[in-house]
Amino acid sequence: MSSAVCALVATSAIGEAVFAQIPGQRRVIYKISDINPSDAERFCKDNYGQNTSFRLEPESDRVICARRQTNQELQVGTGGVNLTIPTEEWAENPHHLNDLCNYKHPNYGTWVGDGGRSCYDSYWTW
Repeated sequence: MSSAVCALVATSAIGEAVFAQIPGQRRVIYKISDINPSDAERFCKDNYGQNTSFRLEPESDRVICARRQTNQELQVGTGGVNLTIPTEEWAENPHHLNDLCNYKHPNYGTWVGDGGRSCYDSYWTW
């Protein structure tokens, strides 16, 4: 690979690609943005619809999107009459906060850090 493209040089050892850092380079990590409840709400509603709630759990690096899901339950009634009774239950969809960071900053390759409170990215200098 070219150092202008990736700042890594591929070498081979026993048929496997091994990547080594070019001497004199340094990876600079920086915070792009904070994660707040409105980010989680927008992420959940855009992915699962406007009637979706959310729960942000930064201590476990996840956001949980939840919505009511209506199921049709068929019951056999008396006299051969079948009844369909709608039932509701909550469907929860957990996501890692990396998904939320990538949603906020698409095509950046961001990740979550700072105890689940911020989105980070990095670049190489030499």
